Order: sequence, then structure tokens, then C-alpha cells
Amino acid sequence: MASNAPQWQVDIPGLFQVAMNVGAHSLKQLALSGVDAYTIGCMLIVSELVPACPDFRKRLNATREKQRRERRWIFKAVEIATATTFLSDYFLKTRAGENILALVTAIAPLISQDACSLVLNHLFDQAAVPADHTPSLSQFSMLRDGLIDFTRQAGFREIVLNHHDFLARIFGIDLDPYEAIPSVECLSQVIKLCHKIVSTEELYFAT
Repeated sequence: MASNAPQWQVDIPGLFQVAMNVGAHSLKQLALSGVDAYTIGCMLIVSELVPACPDFRKRLNATREKQRRERRWIFKAVEIATATTFLSDYFLKTRAGENILALVTAIAPLISQDACSLVLNHLFDQAAVPADHTPSLSQFSMLRDGLIDFTRQAGFREIVLNHHDFLARIFGIDLDPYEAIPSVECLSQVIKLCHKIVSTEELYFAT
């Protein structure tokens, strides 16, 4: 019987092609960031569990284009490659990558480095990804650091805080928005439930 479960396999040939395409300088910047190419591949294998809506994906691409314009103005030349731009550019090449970038953008600016790493680790645990295909906590942390500037520019944190302030005013609640952020375990469950809701809606509308 065929299984509908995701296949946990890292695309090694694909990663090799990426290495050939980006050039030595970008790979050097990636190495300096501490993020391993294998970690990128591992992140992509769970991308279908965190689907991003088209509007959010457009927002991510618009954010990256804004970064490019700013850097062209600053340097008056071609963009200087950094680990941050390499990571965001690579993830934006495919829908799978956009899903991962959307996930990191949604959680990284709102929680601490350690909490972000634990949420990502919990996601892999809940998906039953084998240990040899699960990045270490230090790799999750370095990935978050490599993308944090991009995620902040995307403005998702401000949207969340504005919605919190709006709801707090409606219900007359005086609460620090950061105190309302769920625990690591709860965030992991929320991500899992969101995937279930999206999957159920797709199944419903397809019938």
C-alpha cells in the first residue's frame, strides 16, 4: 500500500548543484555564518508541513527586492553577497523554500534565539523526521541568526503586535504582548494544527 506520508530524504544532488551555481564567495559567506548546506536540505524536507499562503509568499519576495534596492543604493554596485542574502535568495527560489522562510519569518522576530531553535526542533519531532535528517539545535540557531535581519524587515512582528493591541483594546485587557506569546510546546502544536486546518480545507474544496 502506498503511503501519503512525506518522504524524509535530503536532495543531495540538488544541494551540489546549488554549490556549483552560487560560486565560491557565497559559499564562503555561508560557511562563515555557520549554517551547513545539509541543514538547508533538511529544512526543505518538512516544507510541506508549513504551507505559506500566496500573499505571505509575495510579501517575502517584496521584502527581498526592497533589500536589493537598498543595497544597490548603499554600494552603488552589485550586491555584496552575505550569508543572509544567500539564505534568503536560496529559499525564495522554490515554493518549498518560501514555506520555510515564511515559518522562520513568523516566529524568529517574536521569540528568543533558544526558543526559536526549540520550536523548529519540536516541528521535526512531531513530523517524526529521523535524527540523521534533523539539524542540531546549534544549526537551528545559526539559521535563525542568518535570517533574522530579513525576517525583521518583513514586518510580520509589527502585524502580530498591532493585532494584539487591537484585540486587547476591544476586550479591555492590559497585557504585555510578549507575555502573550505561547510556550515553545504550544507554538509547535499551533503550527501542526494550522497545517491540519489547511490540509482539511484543501481536501474539502477538492471534493
